[in-house]
This record gives sequence, structure tokens and C-alpha cells, in this order.
Amino acid sequence: YEIQRWISVDQKLPHGLLKRIQVRIFKKVFKRSGVKDINLAQNEIHILDKNLTELYCVSGKRTEECPGLGLSEGIRLYIRGTDKCNVMSLLSKVYSCVENTLHDYPGLVFDHYVVHTTPTESSFMRLEEVQAIQATGEKKINFRNEILCNSYEIGDGQDKDNAYQGCSRKSKSKEVILHINDLLPPSPKQYSFPIEGKCNLDEEQFNSVMLK
Repeated sequence: YEIQRWISVDQKLPHGLLKRIQVRIFKKVFKRSGVKDINLAQNEIHILDKNLTELYCVSGKRTEECPGLGLSEGIRLYIRGTDKCNVMSLLSKVYSCVENTLHDYPGLVFDHYVVHTTPTESSFMRLEEVQAIQATGEKKINFRNEILCNSYEIGDGQDKDNAYQGCSRKSKSKEVILHINDLLPPSPKQYSFPIEGKCNLDEEQFNSVMLK
């Protein structure tokens, strides 16, 4: 089970932003719980916690598939694991650290996106839009997936290498219906974490989690 976020700003990222996020994550999330494995680089954070839930965070220029302007830069956040509750719990804790760090830069406007990907498709929706739909009680949401592909047209007498020089980048789109609880942690009205540390979910949500 994997969940992703894209956080961007229409300029270069502030110098040292990822380092600040890293420090806050270790202080607030992993200082007590500890980690099983860790790899740090200038623009990347990779952590495997003791529940075998994986956190990967990378900063840099936006790719063609990502929303934003040409000069935009951002942070791509991936959290994956075999247990959905652990993934959602880590997402909530890590994202709180990210948001608190971004508050250190009041002059910048960061755009937050929920990301859904498949091997051939990717789609982005503003986080606040998904949260607003969740707040209405809706359980599903329509996502528009962008399918990126290369188009090559080879004319008579034209070799393949020369044809590549004239290739064009095209995209197709289609709508997919996704469960909101596969994209966001359930709202406080839907579940809580009691003292025992177990998830309280209604029957449908519990079955959804157990089938993941």
C-alpha cells in the first residue's frame, strides 16, 4: 500500500528546506520509535521504520507530469508499507512536520497535491479539494489521470534516428473513481487512536483496510 504527495512552489525551493524537514521528522516522529534503516542525501530522505513502513522524500525540479510552472520546484513524498493503518499514521505524523516547516517561510505559497499513480498514468488533485469532499461525507472521488506518451511519425525515406528528433509529447486523460480513505487519513469523526493504539473504524472501513 502506497500513498504520495507533491508539494510545490513556483520558484526554487528555499535553501536547506529538506534538511529542516529531516530534523523535524527525527525529533517529532522517530526519536522515540526508532528506525530500522536510514539513508540520507542532500536532496533525499529514505527511512524504514520498525513497522517496516517506508518513507521516501525527494526534493527538486518539477517533472513534466507534475502541476506547476516550468520553474517550479517541490517535494515528492512517498510512504509505503503492508499495513494501511501504519502508512496512514506515518503520513499524518510526517505531513504535520512538513507543514510546520513550511510555516517557517511565510512569504512563499506552497501548493499541496494528492497523487495517484499507476505504471502508465498519474494524476494530481489539490489536497484541500480532496479534504473538502471528504468533509461532506463522500466516500469516493473522481480523479482525472493523465497518460503521457511519445508520438513518433516516420515518413517515407526517413530513418528512425531522425524521426526521434521530431517526436512530440502528448497526453491523454481519463477519469478514475477512487476511495477517499485510500488517499487521506480518515477524518476524526471516522476513526481515532485509543490508548491501545488500535484503529477504530466502521465495518466497511475495517474490511477495506484488511483487504489491502
